[in-house]
Amino acid sequence: MTEHCQIAIIGAGPGGYVAAIRAARRGASITLIEKDSVGGTCLNRGCIPSKALISAAKRFHILQTVSRWGFSTGNVTFDWQTVVRRKDAVVAQLRRGIELLLKKNSVNLVRGTARLLNARKIGVEIPDKTEVIQADKIILAAGAETSSIPSFPIDHNRIVTSDDALSWESLPGSLIIVGGGVIGCEFAMLFAAFGVKITLIEALPSILALTTLDAVIISRLESLMKKAGIALMTNAALKSIAHDRVNNGVLAVFDKGESVSADKALISIGRKPLTGGLGLEEAGIVLSCQGRGVATDEKMRTNIPDIYAIGDMTGLWQLAHVASYQGIIAAEDATGHEHPPLREDIVPSCIFTDPPSATVGLSEKEAEKRGIEAAGGEFPYRALGKAIASDEAEGLIRVIVEKKTGRIIGAHLLGEGAPEMIHEFAVAIRQKLKADDLMDVIHAHPTYSEGIAEACESIYGLSIHI
Repeated sequence: MTEHCQIAIIGAGPGGYVAAIRAARRGASITLIEKDSVGGTCLNRGCIPSKALISAAKRFHILQTVSRWGFSTGNVTFDWQTVVRRKDAVVAQLRRGIELLLKKNSVNLVRGTARLLNARKIGVEIPDKTEVIQADKIILAAGAETSSIPSFPIDHNRIVTSDDALSWESLPGSLIIVGGGVIGCEFAMLFAAFGVKITLIEALPSILALTTLDAVIISRLESLMKKAGIALMTNAALKSIAHDRVNNGVLAVFDKGESVSADKALISIGRKPLTGGLGLEEAGIVLSCQGRGVATDEKMRTNIPDIYAIGDMTGLWQLAHVASYQGIIAAEDATGHEHPPLREDIVPSCIFTDPPSATVGLSEKEAEKRGIEAAGGEFPYRALGKAIASDEAEGLIRVIVEKKTGRIIGAHLLGEGAPEMIHEFAVAIRQKLKADDLMDVIHAHPTYSEGIAEACESIYGLSIHI
């Protein structure tokens, strides 16, 4: 049986389902193919479930420290299974919401495993049969999968991925986390808040070394992790990690012979584009020069006419909001409409540690590499009335400008509200605004956002409160 549609989309993650809805609203007939649950990794095994747990950790911390506010709660404890059930309920609610949106927009959702048969046909394996979908245009949005290497054999019991850790029915007493990137740092602070003894191992000189986050913010985060009781090991060459059958745990061995043991180990060394098993070779689709993902142009078009690729499988930014934006670009082009291309220099990125951090644009170091003479200004949360009143005085707002013009080229925030405030800087960079422009905006008092204007003022020695 062969069905026909104008646009077929493989993958219903934040790139695929957004592309489906936008293209449907442009009047196209859409078939969306998903082998698992709608929402992709972000909703089911990433952004949303982890943030539900991180929010629970934040509330647990607040309850533990309410005595300084004048409240008495006694001995505060937690029930991890209830925490997990709430996380699952949040995911289920949002998943139902996406399914409702797809139905509302007349998107034909097909559940099965898709493979390109050629540049116009997709075979979909569903229980007991194979369907063939013929489409005028195809959007690939298959996402990414967890990276692994043989020396860290994941058994999903003692040595696990972040997917496994999000579904634990009980917490281990101790945990080794291999990889100090975004996922590793978020999970380290999350589980440490619930009393798990954490050892975070990173091969590079610092945590978050591959992010665009400013070195000043990274240094502050490292200090906060140590303060939270996390054993942080950077520049650590890990040779192997294996099940320690004697102690019924895991043992991590370093190149120089030292070792660290724990109940479990979480391998968090990144994710790689999911390109296998999709029939890309048969369709003649070219991967990027690094071979890390599907190569596209600024319209998200591959080398094959009328086939697009978006999201994590392009091997660029592994961020849900980038996938959604790319999905809109592809959907608009596929339906004959124009849309601004992705500006990689103004992609905001947020890290939900405690406190959270956020970044957009360049750091001073990156500006220097590009031959840009830059200047930085900063403003500490400890000088913000709102932060002190809210007991959130740990934080920093840092802004980077081109020295010659005063034009804002980057911003790096640490503190409560950072993931929301970063967008003011994203708009400023996109519109080529100067520090003076944000200085001239009245920021309401008392808010965290007041620090934005003062950080800009500090560049010129004009900040009032520092």
